[in-house]
Amino acid sequence: MAAIKLGAVDFVQKPFAPGEIRKLVSQVLYREKIEERKPVDYTSHIGLAKRCVTDRHFDAAAAHARKAISLDHSRPEAFNLLGARRCDTTFSRPINTIEQH
Repeated sequence: MAAIKLGAVDFVQKPFAPGEIRKLVSQVLYREKIEERKPVDYTSHIGLAKRCVTDRHFDAAAAHARKAISLDHSRPEAFNLLGARRCDTTFSRPINTIEQH
């Protein structure tokens, strides 16, 4: 939980192969290139949500995670991001007001 509170959004489970690290680095670099105004699919919204968490823009991260859920509710990653947000008490607004938007 401490890593999540510090902004960690990508994790590698041990043991891991070098290809997994390369894939993760590629995903992070891709995420940095997504333009804020142009997310059109689940992956783009997840990427922006993670970038927003890294930049400590938690309300924007929650908004992108919710949009990703609206596009594909069968994938767990957006729910996990919102769940991680629940665990951190440093956010500026209570959870109940965030989820009402």
